Amino acid sequence: MDHHHASKNISIAFFLNLSFTIIELIGGILTNSVAIISDAIHDFGDTIALGTSWYLEKKSDRQANQKFTYGYRRLSIFSAFINCIILLIGSSIIIFEAIKRLINPETVDVQGMIYLAILGILVNSIGAWKVIGGKSLNEQTISWHLLEDVFGWVAVLIGSIVMYYYPLFWIDSALSIGIALFISYIMAKKFKRCFKILAQATPVNIDLKKIEESLLKLPVVHSLHYTHIWSLDESKYVFSSHIVVNQIDNSTLPAVQNELSNWNIWRETIQFEVLNTACTVE
Repeated sequence: MDHHHASKNISIAFFLNLSFTIIELIGGILTNSVAIISDAIHDFGDTIALGTSWYLEKKSDRQANQKFTYGYRRLSIFSAFINCIILLIGSSIIIFEAIKRLINPETVDVQGMIYLAILGILVNSIGAWKVIGGKSLNEQTISWHLLEDVFGWVAVLIGSIVMYYYPLFWIDSALSIGIALFISYIMAKKFKRCFKILAQATPVNIDLKKIEESLLKLPVVHSLHYTHIWSLDESKYVFSSHIVVNQIDNSTLPAVQNELSNWNIWRETIQFEVLNTACTVE
């Protein structure tokens, strides 16, 4: 249900962004604003990212099969990873273009920029509102795509109003640089989260040592080794371990599974080894 809801929200954001990108490109040409045309190109990249996210989010809801035995849920994280890269590249391009315009400010149709800025704030706010409360990392990453655009258009609006009264054309570029740097900082953190999940690192909110200690408190458990835990999509944890026990009977597995259930483990793979029996794994 969560993935279906996420897919629907992303689709709405995609069509809003695509429609506004076309309007923005035309508006940029009519107002002779290089900044708006540059943002239109950036929004086109956002549209591609949203389309990719929509496709992968829908696909991630498919059931497991022989080719993808864990299912497709990790595609949502993969999509968020791609979007982080796109947004970091987009922010770098914006900073580069803004620096050039900061050095050589250009005269633009300020009144036209004000109208486009108001429309940009409305359209991107609606898109961000649809995904900002999403639980998936994919939705959270997309929300920053759209929030970046909202902040960017707020900067354009403020800069346009100031430029309407005073010819300080460098203000728009300065604000754009500040916003792009802020978004880059947020995306760098999310990029790190995505990378750790894809690299099967221990989840940040899981203490593997405490899990091992809780299992060792069970009377039947003697020791553990080759213990691993990783996250499929930041909400489903996969656990595996070789557990050395004093003896194996019908109560051994349920006791271990019951303890692991306290740690929100989604899937566990356990190899029991009787004490003093050599482990074959090297």
